[in-house]
Amino acid sequence: MKSTRKYVFGYLFVKFAKLLAILTTIATTVYIAIVTGGYRVANRAAAYEQDAGLKLTLDRLGEEVDFAIKEVGRIAPVSDLKALPKSTIPSRLSEFEAVAKALDGAEAQRIELKKRLMFSVDAGIKALQTKIGETVREIEKVRQTMDVPPASNQDPQPDNKPTTGQVAARSALDMPARSIFGTGVSNTLRTAHNSLSDAEGFFTKLAESAEKEENKKLIKSVLDDLTKLKGWLPALPEPKPAEQLNVQPLQQPLREAQVQSPELDPLETAVRTHRALAQALQEIHDTVTQNWTLDRSIVEAVGVMQRERDQCRAAEATQDVLRTAWITKTFLTILAGVAIAFMILVFADFIQSFFDTASSAREILGHLKDRED
Repeated sequence: MKSTRKYVFGYLFVKFAKLLAILTTIATTVYIAIVTGGYRVANRAAAYEQDAGLKLTLDRLGEEVDFAIKEVGRIAPVSDLKALPKSTIPSRLSEFEAVAKALDGAEAQRIELKKRLMFSVDAGIKALQTKIGETVREIEKVRQTMDVPPASNQDPQPDNKPTTGQVAARSALDMPARSIFGTGVSNTLRTAHNSLSDAEGFFTKLAESAEKEENKKLIKSVLDDLTKLKGWLPALPEPKPAEQLNVQPLQQPLREAQVQSPELDPLETAVRTHRALAQALQEIHDTVTQNWTLDRSIVEAVGVMQRERDQCRAAEATQDVLRTAWITKTFLTILAGVAIAFMILVFADFIQSFFDTASSAREILGHLKDRED
């Protein structure tokens, strides 16, 4: 009894060692639960939130693509072009791949629509350029045989003229306030009408001065295509008497070609006309295929998609860091808890063995004293 009171805390430690190990395990579990709860809160706070604005932007883009297909379909074949698929709001980074593909499809359709819209006019003017280029080469060839210095000119590339459909006839009451350039009568729409009118005047004068019947037919075909293209645009309201339109005329070389004098050298006249045709084609391209609402919609959609994808990527990266930290902390906590519980039991066994050894020693000493007595 005396020795028991001497090692009271040691005996208490041995007696409650298993209880201490159990409490250590419970404390470890509670700590892991607290760490897990904090991880879940932080993970939810860092998670990417779906943006409804992205869906609205994609829906507007799809509507603009549908409208552009219908508008171009009034003057060119578009039956093989399909509308954009309905897009869903991405919630993970991998889902943005489908959105990027949809935007690539919209960009491809935008390019194809503009190409088909200008295909007939483009081919007609290039065919006319080819004829004029042949005339230039013929004149140069004749003058070379006569030792006359030829005029310099660039040889255009030939092209074939396609056949396109007619513009769908519409009543003035059916004319929409919206065009491919946006809503209402914008400056872009006025400029398009004015540029096409200038181009019509240029080709009309060119037809009057043409000598070959073949060239007249080509010019007449280009004029028909320009008429279709002009009729494809929404009609402008009748201007008031005092209203001054902001007319952007064709550039100077084209004006010079319209007013060229018959006394000019035939080779110089042909060269000027050839260059004026190239400039007219470029101006028609710029007038009809620029500043579409679809262009702005695609740029807006790409910007919103990239911004949201970057936010989603950052959110998922933050979640990965939080998940790694939680797994590491949980593993180390479990390892520490198991190690502490194990050490408690081992230390308790060690102390118990010490107490057993001390008790055996006391018994032996007691027997020896009894023998001596």
